[in-house]
Amino acid sequence: MALKISVGRLAAGDRGVARDLERLAAALEAAGMEPHLEPDRLDEQGRFEAEIADHSHLHALRRIAARVALGAGVTPITDPDLADEDEVVDLYYERGGTPISPGVLGFVSSFVWRREPVFQHLMFHGDTAGFYLPRDFKNVVIADDELAVPGGIIGSVPRLLAECRLLAERLEVPADFEAEDLDIPWKPESKTDEPPVWLDHREAVLCLVALRSACHAAMRVGAVVYFD
Repeated sequence: MALKISVGRLAAGDRGVARDLERLAAALEAAGMEPHLEPDRLDEQGRFEAEIADHSHLHALRRIAARVALGAGVTPITDPDLADEDEVVDLYYERGGTPISPGVLGFVSSFVWRREPVFQHLMFHGDTAGFYLPRDFKNVVIADDELAVPGGIIGSVPRLLAECRLLAERLEVPADFEAEDLDIPWKPESKTDEPPVWLDHREAVLCLVALRSACHAAMRVGAVVYFD
């Protein structure tokens, strides 16, 4: 099942998104947050849409995030469909994204830990539906079930972008890297060049660059990032 990541859907005339934005407004009010004013007019350049062929690509990116957060090795995965069946991902969620004790699975984290979970805006969000707001807030917002907000959890675009940048650095993905670049064979510039890490994580990188591009678009025009 494909995952669509988009910016500017209301401006494109999607009335289903309009109904979901009403639910989002109610959730923000209930959380005591400022309302969001979604732009209803954007030219084509102001909108963004990417379709990820499979949700396993998102799971593959989350697998990497969990391993980076907990200090484990970012090892290749042989079957992307099994990306969410990973003991480190399970441990991440069991501990709520907090650090592990030395010796657990043979690794420790190199991060300076804070109270909020690392990578929470990527990790604690709906797989198939949901919103990211183009404003900065530390923790994801968990909406009341009665409000029927798609995905149930609201994330922050600037925080998601910061998480994507950290993962891109770990995977050696350049800032200007696009999905089309995955189709270009990598060639070393010298005999001493090592292959970049991302070569072993193509599915995760495809999702990463889509999320990163969506975040940039959302911040430019002040629109939500919308999953469906």
